[in-house]
Amino acid sequence: MEYKAVLPIFGFDGCERVSLEQIDDIFFRMENLDDKSLPSFTLVMPTALRDDYNFDIPDHVVQKLQIENPEDVKVLNIMILNTPIETSHVNFMAPLLFNTKKGLMGQFVIEPKEGQNFGIADKLGDYIAKEDIS
Repeated sequence: MEYKAVLPIFGFDGCERVSLEQIDDIFFRMENLDDKSLPSFTLVMPTALRDDYNFDIPDHVVQKLQIENPEDVKVLNIMILNTPIETSHVNFMAPLLFNTKKGLMGQFVIEPKEGQNFGIADKLGDYIAKEDIS
């Protein structure tokens, strides 16, 4: 599905349109539709990795993404792929939000709260076994 980036993807401010393709149950691929020379991103569904992954979405993000119903939002996180796969890193601190009803998306940084432990480069292997990935 195609999405319009209404909040910037950090480091890729010029990216205005992306496609999102589901690879399997928890992994996705996101590509920049405006500049094919930019790399694609591998994304992961955080709730498949962590039971404690919940956060408040700031009002300005809700407004920009025109979120009317929480069920219309897909939350994904950028991964940096490594070999072996379990050494890949996940950015839990800056999720990507996709409004599946409106075709809008954006990235924001979670405001840390006491008791939350969301890193910017957590190892995938800390959350999922290698045999579950293959």
